Amino acid sequence: MQLESSAPGYVFALSYCLAGVMLSFVNPSRGRLFKRIMVRMLVPAASTCFFFLLDYKNGFFFLPLLLLGIGSSVLVLYLSCSIPLKNAAYFGIKAFLIGEFITSLFWQIHLYICERYPFQPLMPYIGYSGTALVVLTALYLYERRYTEQNARLQLSRNVMISTVLTAVCMYLFSNVSNVFRDTPFSGQTSPQINLIRLLVDATGFLVLEANRIARDEAEKRTELTLMRRLMEQQYENYQMSEQAVALVHRKYHDLKHQIAFLREEVSSEEKVKYLDRMQDEIRTFEAGVNTGNRVMDTVLTAKALQCQGAGITLTILADGTLLSFVDPVDLSALLGNLLDNAIEHVQQIENPDKRWIQFELRRKNDFIVLSVGNHCVDNLQFKNGLPVTTKRDKQYHGFGTDSIRETAKTYGGSASFSAENGWFEAKLLFIQPEKNHAPNVSA
Repeated sequence: MQLESSAPGYVFALSYCLAGVMLSFVNPSRGRLFKRIMVRMLVPAASTCFFFLLDYKNGFFFLPLLLLGIGSSVLVLYLSCSIPLKNAAYFGIKAFLIGEFITSLFWQIHLYICERYPFQPLMPYIGYSGTALVVLTALYLYERRYTEQNARLQLSRNVMISTVLTAVCMYLFSNVSNVFRDTPFSGQTSPQINLIRLLVDATGFLVLEANRIARDEAEKRTELTLMRRLMEQQYENYQMSEQAVALVHRKYHDLKHQIAFLREEVSSEEKVKYLDRMQDEIRTFEAGVNTGNRVMDTVLTAKALQCQGAGITLTILADGTLLSFVDPVDLSALLGNLLDNAIEHVQQIENPDKRWIQFELRRKNDFIVLSVGNHCVDNLQFKNGLPVTTKRDKQYHGFGTDSIRETAKTYGGSASFSAENGWFEAKLLFIQPEKNHAPNVSA
């Protein structure tokens, strides 16, 4: 009995769609559960029926049906996942290569079995089901590690072009034996032809994965570089603030003595009241921010002056000694990012009664809780637990919250962000160290 060198077209169509369904589970969902279930069932069924009725191997229907198979997996992904069409196309092409691999693997096993046990009518169904189940399960366990990255995946034009070219080249190479039998790259028997297809399909998938890993590494290096620059900038700001605050303290100290001298010389009641008001303001600042941590005091004082100039009220309730185990560079960057984000939010609010920021650092049982809360605009959006930057140049902004979360992780803590009823809060949670090291505040 002469066996075909490749599986029937409807088997390929089913594999494409099943691979698309598998990839839809590792992308953010769209719509209701019932809708997603229906899409994941009906689209594969319809595509498989079209292939079965029109015959994949008919020359006239070959290209339209091939595009239909790829389009079906794209449709499954786009209708059941909350991703752009371009991303659905990318994962659809990936599903195409996975489907090719599943079918080729199944058919290679099928050819092997049929040569030895030709009278097994149920074997193709059992063989395909087992092959698809094993391959898709293994790939799902692998792909689910990238669920978070898929949610924020941004594909450039060059990435899409290289993905399409990879799929086209792999498909042409894998089918060369079906068109030209007499070449150095062609197989002569059905198992040889299908084995070539199987190996090329596996290579195509691995090429896509290698490209994705390279992109991920490049993005991580870019993010780390930007966050490092951000931390360095915040520390430079801290050092400048430390000098500025020290200078202001000296000037206010001198001014206090000048007011005392003038008070003795001035008898006018109106001038005395004016001097009393000045002295109250100076006394308020002279007390300054005293949390017990020099780095925190400097950053909070500088931000308090910035808030005062912008018409923002900053309330502080903090025991700075609780964060004495945090490196001064990390602490200055952490506090700077938290307060800069809060100030940026509050500056968008016109109501003066809502232009205030609340800063708290306290111990709660065995935990240290640092929270910064402020009023914010109502349309604040979140993605992957982080607020989406409102600046136009999103590629180079939004790393402040990333830096906050990474700094918290560095010291065994966690960071969460929430917005409810116009109130935004950034909350960091640290485990209370058994022995806090004395803060290195000499930097």
